[in-house]
Amino acid sequence: MNEPFWYNGRVERAEFAADVFDEYFESSVLDVGCWKRDLESQLPVNTQYTGIDIAGDPDIHVNLEEEKLERFDQNQYETIACLDVLEHIENIHEVFDDICRVASDYAIISLPNNYMMRDMKKALLTGQTVSRKFYGLPPEKPEDRHKWFFNYQQAKSFINRRAQQNNATVIEQVDYPEDVPFTKMEKFKRFVFRTLTAPFYGKEGYDNLLVSTLWVVLDTSNS
Repeated sequence: MNEPFWYNGRVERAEFAADVFDEYFESSVLDVGCWKRDLESQLPVNTQYTGIDIAGDPDIHVNLEEEKLERFDQNQYETIACLDVLEHIENIHEVFDDICRVASDYAIISLPNNYMMRDMKKALLTGQTVSRKFYGLPPEKPEDRHKWFFNYQQAKSFINRRAQQNNATVIEQVDYPEDVPFTKMEKFKRFVFRTLTAPFYGKEGYDNLLVSTLWVVLDTSNS
């Protein structure tokens, strides 16, 4: 695994995945929730890539809530990437199981932390969230929204327990942005914050406040 770095938006998130976890993208990749296939251009030229989504510009149009990954065979792809997708679908548990079934070797999954301090502070002070299109109660029904609201610890517990049920194992984990190299000033600010909050919230509370995204790599070879 390479050193994590800062990213912003879909394209840079795909660059992050391809660079940090490059050793897991080799022969074939199924990109679940690919949108406009941003990951494809970041992969080695010989990698067989397939992108699926309900919208955007996928290779195959797939509605995960209606068919999961049923059209794909067991162990059909070496690696599955599912980046900030599962929180958008009602049947998150079943699709997670299908990812473990279809991925012969690895699954790379990221989940957001909806309790992150930056987002919660903005919501409390302004009534708006950073990702306004995914939350709230708009006057018109949105085309897309998050259907699960969870924190970092809940995301971590979900992945670990669901992976165990599918005979998969977490072999890599990145807590973004906490695992990204910080400047000396940022390190100092986080040290002070951790010191002040530890007596009240402990490490779990600190992670729930400051980790924005949980990234994991699953070994699915025994699923």
